[in-house]
Amino acid sequence: MPGTAIALLLVEIFLTKLMTAATGDTHEYSDLVKARRTRRRPDDEQPDLRHGGIHFRVSSGRPPIQAWNGHRIVRVISFKNTILLKRGVWLTAAALIAFAVTPALIDGSLQRNPASSLFAVGILCAFFVYFLWKTQLHRLADEVMDCDDHLKVRRGRTEETIRFSNIATADVSTSSGIHRITVRLRQPTKLGTQIEFLPQASLWSNLSGVKRVATGLADRANQAKGGR
Repeated sequence: MPGTAIALLLVEIFLTKLMTAATGDTHEYSDLVKARRTRRRPDDEQPDLRHGGIHFRVSSGRPPIQAWNGHRIVRVISFKNTILLKRGVWLTAAALIAFAVTPALIDGSLQRNPASSLFAVGILCAFFVYFLWKTQLHRLADEVMDCDDHLKVRRGRTEETIRFSNIATADVSTSSGIHRITVRLRQPTKLGTQIEFLPQASLWSNLSGVKRVATGLADRANQAKGGR
């Protein structure tokens, strides 16, 4: 029906804009800014930005989002727009249902023959449930911060501190062309027995880079286990 076709077009536009924004998460400077920069300071000359006692630094030799408090380095290792991605999926589902029902509601066919409209809505809902089951987007952590000796994980309003000694394995899986890192825990937490998150967008097309992140987490977990 026309409403469904319009909805699918809007979904395509939304996903295109989201992917464009994601690829912009590489933390690279624009060509204009690059042209204006005559010389890059070494890491030991980079200016410190202070906020609330935590020091931030931009450094090309380390992941782009990092901070430290004293000698502890804090890095965001997850996709920064995960919340936007998850909200976009729910909004897309609501838009599809609205566009499927609105034309029938306007021309009065919903009152005369509600079965056809409800059938279309049922198909959309079934497709959305299958999509969630296939991608497991609702299980993704909103933010994962590497705090040197532990991970700080947030999903919704729930935050949890994961000690490396509690990490059993860290693996990489790929579904529908999207890589994700799964951290399995030895002891359950408020977020369950495993943590799943998307890597930074700059690594989406670099599977070996994603695997290096997971391997680094697993190696540090083994070291923490041996040091107990």
